[in-house]
Amino acid sequence: MAQKQVVEEIGKAMDRIAEEKGALSLAMLIPNEPETIGGKASLVISAPWLDSKSPKEALEVIKNFLQGALSGNSLSYISRIKVINTTDTFVKAINKAFEVQDSIVDIQDTQISGAYIKKAFLLISKDLSASNSTKPIK
Repeated sequence: MAQKQVVEEIGKAMDRIAEEKGALSLAMLIPNEPETIGGKASLVISAPWLDSKSPKEALEVIKNFLQGALSGNSLSYISRIKVINTTDTFVKAINKAFEVQDSIVDIQDTQISGAYIKKAFLLISKDLSASNSTKPIK
């Protein structure tokens, strides 16, 4: 499966988790080796409903959801899952710089909040700080 198809499948899974569990502030895939075709990526995710969970609990929720939502190719593309609190400066900076929903934004050679991003696929970026859509859905 081509990288584009894998990224699209993961993007659809992020939309589904937002529908089932609650809104996401950030969902981003960062390739581990941007120059390598077919390499793996880290999934960075942030959501208000994850903020109240321990890091281990939050990781388990995301991992279990992805295992049920993705094909083997897409699941194996994700080498690591990093759950970040919605109050983190990186999340706030991405949300301020980009508003992304229902599309995929390819980011290249960008510096955000002191972090250099060689390449990333931004699946969701939404400032939820003043929104009522942050309530978890059971």
